[in-house]
Amino acid sequence: TLTSSGTRRPCSASARSSPSAMWSFPQNTALTPSNKFTVQRHFAYSSATGMWHSFATVPGSGKLNFNQKMLVSSGMVNPLVQGGKLSMSSAGKIKLTLKPTAAGNAALKKSGSIKLNLTIEFSPTKGLPANKLLTLTLTK
Repeated sequence: TLTSSGTRRPCSASARSSPSAMWSFPQNTALTPSNKFTVQRHFAYSSATGMWHSFATVPGSGKLNFNQKMLVSSGMVNPLVQGGKLSMSSAGKIKLTLKPTAAGNAALKKSGSIKLNLTIEFSPTKGLPANKLLTLTLTK
């Protein structure tokens, strides 16, 4: 057997005769599900719906929340896009849809684009959540 310092030590007779005595595993331990996810940075605009679409790839079942990160110092009080909550029952791609709010439509008319920070959080079922922050410039 190996000791904690990495040196070898002979096994006792009882440990050599019983394979289960050599290895001990904690009982009832569950692996934490992966929270690693990816988001395509390009959001495509659909003129038919007036919304932007992109995809996120998740490693398993869970919830995906997204919303605009609001900065108090910037003076913005109204979000430019609506947030959303999505649920997945298995791993794969999921479609993210960003719909402009009234303030977002006004900004689009004024400057032709919307610049924002989008926070996306994936919470796997029975796991720890992970966050991503995207800086986006959305144009028609």
